[in-house]
Amino acid sequence: MAALSCLFQNCPILKNGGIKQLLTVFDLLLIAIALIFMLTGFARRWIFWVNSMGDSLVYDWKGLATYLLLHKKIMKRRAAGMAHLFLFWAFIVFMLVMVLAQFDFILPSFPGKMLSMLLDMIGLALLISIGFFINRYIRKKSNKEKTIPNRVLIPSLIIFCIVITGFLAEGARLSILN
Repeated sequence: MAALSCLFQNCPILKNGGIKQLLTVFDLLLIAIALIFMLTGFARRWIFWVNSMGDSLVYDWKGLATYLLLHKKIMKRRAAGMAHLFLFWAFIVFMLVMVLAQFDFILPSFPGKMLSMLLDMIGLALLISIGFFINRYIRKKSNKEKTIPNRVLIPSLIIFCIVITGFLAEGARLSILN
């Protein structure tokens, strides 16, 4: 997943002017569409929450931040909560790195390698958490317990494929550079 590490190290591709900008207009369009879907989901959740609270609705912004950023309610189930927390924060970190990669700077070699290793570890944690969710889905389907809806499997598989292709792209980039 550290395909962006070339931007943070002394990279010959960058020095020769090969790669200047990773995000294209199409990428920005896809990010905007994803944000619209996310905001639509938040709006639906908000409407559901307001309707279920009735007159006892309290605008607790600190509680909302705790709920969204620390996943306090989800963390009651430890394994699923940790997997969800890794999934959430990994995407936040990768999005921040993509935004930072748009600026013209190169980190020295050692900090760049450390950032690359950190991104690889975050990518591995992301891969493990997605594997946990897919495994959980398959186990619950076979046990015929309270089943997880089918709409959970396809996004999980898509995210899994995105992470795998990120690792493959990083491997291809490293084999070309070395």
